[in-house]
Amino acid sequence: QTVQAGTISNISISPASTTASANTTYTITLKPSSKIASGSGRIWIQSYYNYSYSSSSSTSSSINFNSASLAATTSPSTLSLYSSGYNTVGLSTSSDIAANTTISIVLNNVVNPPLNGYYVTHIWTADYSTETDGSGSWGGDYTSSYFRIGSTSNINVTGTITDGNGAAVPFAQVNV
Repeated sequence: QTVQAGTISNISISPASTTASANTTYTITLKPSSKIASGSGRIWIQSYYNYSYSSSSSTSSSINFNSASLAATTSPSTLSLYSSGYNTVGLSTSSDIAANTTISIVLNNVVNPPLNGYYVTHIWTADYSTETDGSGSWGGDYTSSYFRIGSTSNINVTGTITDGNGAAVPFAQVNV
């Protein structure tokens, strides 16, 4: 039997500071279409990498969640940190969260990426390792809007890549 993952809507991410490498607070909101079960339910947030290339090296850059802590203003208050790492943070809940509940996650002690540019996060929910809303695969289907870190005066190409029907193509990128 194949389980079809549900959807996530109203995704947003907002860093309190947009200074590169700053230790700051991130507010992340989402509205999953499926219930997040007590104990086994997870919310996963993953930052995609940006890269900087020169003739002699390349540097990758991502949000750093290693020292993240959950603020008291997180809603619902039953959420807790399950796992945190360099570019990924996971949350669990001690009480069921009903389907179509707007969730607001406030993370303190998050370090902004060191490279200036535009960033995006990928969000999905799971029951243990089975995805319930969205896909845990790299390049998954539910992402935040792009947000800016640092000065972007050297970035002069922005836009949306669309298919032949005019629909935005998720995770498409152009390397210039």
